[in-house]
Amino acid sequence: MLHLIPDREGVCLDSETTLDLLIRVTPPRLERAEHRPELNLSLVLDRSGSMQGEKMEMTRKAASMAVRSLRDEDRVSVVLFDEEIETLVPCTKATAKNRIAELLSQVEVRGCTNLCDGWRTGAGQASLAWDQTRLNRVLVLTDGQANRGETDLERICTEVRRQAEAGVQTTTLGFGPDYNEVLLRAMAASGDGNHFYVETPEQLAGFFEMELEGLASTQGTQVRLHLDPLVEGLEAWPLADMNRTHGGALKLADLVAGCPLEVLVRVRVSALRGHRGPLLKLQLLYRSASSGREESLQAELELPGMTARERAALPLHPEVAEQVAAAIVAVARKEAMEKLYRDDEAGALQLLRQALQTPALADYDERLLGDLIATIERGDHSSGHKKASMHGHGHARGSTMLKKMESEQVLDTLIGRGQIPLREGPLLASRPGPSRGGPERIQAMMLGLVFGESLGQARTWGDIFRRGTPGPAEGSLLALATLECLAEEGELNPNLLARALAETHVPRPSNTLAMLPQHRGMGLRWAELGTASAGCGALRRIAPVLALHYPQASQRLWSDVALGCLITHCDTSSLASCLGFAALLWDLAGMAAPPHPEWYCERFLEAVEGLETDEAYQAQARRFDGWSGKLSDFVRMALPDARQRGLTAAQAMREWGSGPYLLELVPSMLYVLERHAANPAEALRQATRGPLDPSSLGALVGASMGALHGRFPGLKVERALEQRIDHSLRQLRRA
Repeated sequence: MLHLIPDREGVCLDSETTLDLLIRVTPPRLERAEHRPELNLSLVLDRSGSMQGEKMEMTRKAASMAVRSLRDEDRVSVVLFDEEIETLVPCTKATAKNRIAELLSQVEVRGCTNLCDGWRTGAGQASLAWDQTRLNRVLVLTDGQANRGETDLERICTEVRRQAEAGVQTTTLGFGPDYNEVLLRAMAASGDGNHFYVETPEQLAGFFEMELEGLASTQGTQVRLHLDPLVEGLEAWPLADMNRTHGGALKLADLVAGCPLEVLVRVRVSALRGHRGPLLKLQLLYRSASSGREESLQAELELPGMTARERAALPLHPEVAEQVAAAIVAVARKEAMEKLYRDDEAGALQLLRQALQTPALADYDERLLGDLIATIERGDHSSGHKKASMHGHGHARGSTMLKKMESEQVLDTLIGRGQIPLREGPLLASRPGPSRGGPERIQAMMLGLVFGESLGQARTWGDIFRRGTPGPAEGSLLALATLECLAEEGELNPNLLARALAETHVPRPSNTLAMLPQHRGMGLRWAELGTASAGCGALRRIAPVLALHYPQASQRLWSDVALGCLITHCDTSSLASCLGFAALLWDLAGMAAPPHPEWYCERFLEAVEGLETDEAYQAQARRFDGWSGKLSDFVRMALPDARQRGLTAAQAMREWGSGPYLLELVPSMLYVLERHAANPAEALRQATRGPLDPSSLGALVGASMGALHGRFPGLKVERALEQRIDHSLRQLRRA
């Protein structure tokens, strides 16, 4: 749970060492969602005159959504404020959700803004149901300046801090361009809560949902990190403007499952001549959300001694390099905002543009910085201040919650900037339906992938039963590495997945895989690693991504599939193929019976509609000699042609080919499924007897058969591989 990642794995014995240490706190997983602590939520809503129109309409909807998401045993209260304060719903159990939603629908705007008394009343309502085993949170939403009641920032924050120390936290949401971001960020910092800038009404529901999901997944509150030197003269300090307790500990965000905390610390120590043992002790203290008891974790930094020259020759850890870049950007952002307050727009933009060139800058930070620059360039200084305030608040608490939310927008950003050869087709805006096939379908999908590839290597089922299952080939090894990385992280982290794939030992790697460690060694970012190849390498390892999202997926499924593909293949046919195959597998895993034969082709073409760019590919089969176009156009031409002429799968593959080239492999897979998916044994026999790349085709057809039929007769996988798959799938189910 407490991981220490130094920039280099060593410390100097002959000179002073300055090292950067990434401290990552990974919250424990929730074993079951229903074990979450009870919530005690007080909604404090601004209804002053400036909230008129769409703002109030979206506020009513978001608040109603929040209430409906609560469980009957949770507590809720609703406070409205303008220059007067009204307790619309006194603290009560969340059983009458429809009644509360009806009351919210009738809220009308009026008056000025007495924010402090509104918050004070909401905190009082939350205190009525306070319990150390509950998560007690006041959620304040306002679009204006505090101009009635108490308006002094220091006195307001003192009250907010006292409530936080008593166990009632405060999160603030600022709506639109006119609220006081300094006050709202200070309230959130004093209240151990989050701070969000709601730029448009459409964003409001997303921030409400993120806050409620975070509360429901909270594992610990009142999180503090102590840094205790174990060597005389050693200094350690965070590279961020972090709040501290009276005892000097760093105050961090809550422990939320799925959102690690990340703190970058700089350590300086004199020459360690003859020193043995740890250098720095770290202690994490927090209050358990489930029991209310104080918990602690400890770790020590211990590194091997070496000369300064030996240490300088060691590779720099890429994740630490990214965190250092983020710290540089945070400083530049703060200084730029100070210039902007002095109306020095040119100076602010110069600082931010320089920061944009920082080496090792992560895609997330680059995207935020680019958006901030664009906001200031169009003259919207108010929004610039507010965006900087929100992201500065998260960075100062070590929180990755915003990063997790905005990672869902990575694909949109890459497409929008033209950095990847993909278009925003309808699939990317759709949400997959819930899959009702049961977890055994996902297990069988993975087993079928490994079995199908093994069968392609062995050529016949009899070979497997006589000689045993051949060792796993590249597709299976990378699919297993992908599954294990997803299970370990609980999400798709492109940087970590790229490392896992690069470090996977494959006896005879493809050219694309062989280039991956070399590309990473060149310092390329994960989005720059993939080659412009229309080969099937990414397609063979995309199935595990479904296991991460099963059984209730969001649009993030499509984003994760595309990002996983990009690590090795930056090609429009590869990206579209992976998305089309993922859509096909997802639907098959929820079916009670095989679909009609032409469904496979229809579903694939529906999924890839609008995704491909105009890049043209050349057909390599004699029957289609001279043909050039998109993969989907080839599928749309080749399969109906084979169907009309009554070709068997083997005959069709002899005409259009069945090698690893996607214009061959994809139509071959779809035609085998069209003709034989009702019989898994026959489908695999057709896929692995005769094709030019039987292992790849066997893997794709095997995964499809497992998703559709579950564990079909004859499915046989080496025991050690099956245990690896089972272990990873259990990890994902627990998450």
